[in-house]
Amino acid sequence: NEYKSYLSRMVNSTKKLKLIRSTVEQVHQKYRCWLDVAMVTFLAFITRFYHVCEPDIVCWDETHFGKFASFYIRGENYFDVHPPLGKMMLAVFGYATGYNGSFSFDSPGQKYNETSYCGMRRCCAFLGAVLVPLIYLTVLLAVSRNAARISSLLLLFDTGLITLTQFILLEAPLFFFLCTTIFSYQLTRQFTRYSRYWYGAIALTGVSIGCLLSVKYIGFFGVLYTGLMVIEDIWNMITDKRHSVYDTVLLVTTYSFFLIFIPLILYFIFFIFHFHFTSNSTDSDDTYSPKYQASLVNNKIAQVPNAKYLKYGNTVRFSTSSGVLLHSHSLVYPDISLNQVTGYGHRDDNNKWRVVTCDDDDVTGTEGRRESRLSRKKKAVSTAVSKYRRYPAVG
Repeated sequence: NEYKSYLSRMVNSTKKLKLIRSTVEQVHQKYRCWLDVAMVTFLAFITRFYHVCEPDIVCWDETHFGKFASFYIRGENYFDVHPPLGKMMLAVFGYATGYNGSFSFDSPGQKYNETSYCGMRRCCAFLGAVLVPLIYLTVLLAVSRNAARISSLLLLFDTGLITLTQFILLEAPLFFFLCTTIFSYQLTRQFTRYSRYWYGAIALTGVSIGCLLSVKYIGFFGVLYTGLMVIEDIWNMITDKRHSVYDTVLLVTTYSFFLIFIPLILYFIFFIFHFHFTSNSTDSDDTYSPKYQASLVNNKIAQVPNAKYLKYGNTVRFSTSSGVLLHSHSLVYPDISLNQVTGYGHRDDNNKWRVVTCDDDDVTGTEGRRESRLSRKKKAVSTAVSKYRRYPAVG
């Protein structure tokens, strides 16, 4: 009896083990991709956040983008070649994590000391960590599970990518929106066309494109790749005889609205935010037109008295309606000893002119302006402008 009881317990245990194993296999089959996603996401956060606050010095282009983030926090005007979204995101990261915008970011190697810089680095590292599961899901939708595993592992242990997304740079937002753009468009291919899920995916694609172009213009190549996939889908519809011309026109119109119109609107909106949050005058004002400078708080133009007449001794600048400034420098025209006078599209000290009399460069006062001539560095230029304008400027 004891032997039979033992056998019975063994059989029951074996059945339970088989049941558990069967259940685990069913769960794994059903949720196996999500288990992969959880694993690569966990590893991505470990690799990106490991020693993220080291070194505690300004590294590489942090001197630029950290400074731009500080400008937003302080509300100061600045000029940069890149669109504003990425730098505004860095400013939000810093402001939300306790950074007050007071650090100077003078040069690489500068010590952060007590500055709250880790928050900005951690937020960039977060975006970098999210790239790995996004790539897994994108390749899973487009190719296969094994390809998704390989792709995510390649990104997971890419030390170059890890480094770029651990510092206060634009690469983390740029790569993030690049991946969301491609992932969301791949989603549109998984849903029935014109269903609410399809509209949601195509809207997400348009938003991602707008954000991608608003971080760096090099993001255009990601937009170009997405555009090639769009052209492929449109061509497949054109060559499919089951679809009418109306179906093709409707699809092109829908794509144009979500993938062209919405990104452009977002692009302009981000610039509106940029100008709203950088309204205080700084040394960068000369990059912009006088009209825009006059709109800044505490601008230099508003501090200049609005005189009705020019006076001897006044320093002025002359500009055409297209922004070309009257310009001169120490070089002279060929065969004569008069300064070159040209038009120049950028602001510098050689665009400044002083109002003097014909005979005395040092006269100042309010006698009037009828007999005055323009001079810079004691060189009369009115004759050079009229008589020698046929000579090309040198230098």
